Amino acid sequence: MNDIRNDAVARGRENASEIGSDDRDRAAVWVERAESLERLRESAMLRADVAALDAMLEDDVVYVHSNGVADTKARYLESLASGANVYRALSLEDVRVSAASDDVLVVTGRMIASIRKATGDIALSSRYAAVWVRRGAVWRLALFQGTKTPMESA
Repeated sequence: MNDIRNDAVARGRENASEIGSDDRDRAAVWVERAESLERLRESAMLRADVAALDAMLEDDVVYVHSNGVADTKARYLESLASGANVYRALSLEDVRVSAASDDVLVVTGRMIASIRKATGDIALSSRYAAVWVRRGAVWRLALFQGTKTPMESA
């Protein structure tokens, strides 16, 4: 997760002359918010905390796995609750944040995971995009799209 802050700082230095201090302050808040949301999601996935994930996901979330399977909220949560997918290890890296508006954050990054499935353990490397939306004071994941990448060149 430190990649988020490092990327933002680097990009902030590159673009400092192009944006005002209010915009830089707002960008820092977006980065902190996205970092917090992604850390909470990562932790909930590792613990198979269905209640926490239920609260984090929009009711109409589309969760597209790196194998192309698109899950609804109910199917995704059931796969965790039933033990069909057990995240044994999970790391979100190279995370970058773009704010589409004050209420929409687009997060991209790399996910490295070890997942236990009925067919056996798999090692997964993927690039992902996640869209977080704010409704009132609450942020929820509206879209997740994973794309499988080779482990060595992820």
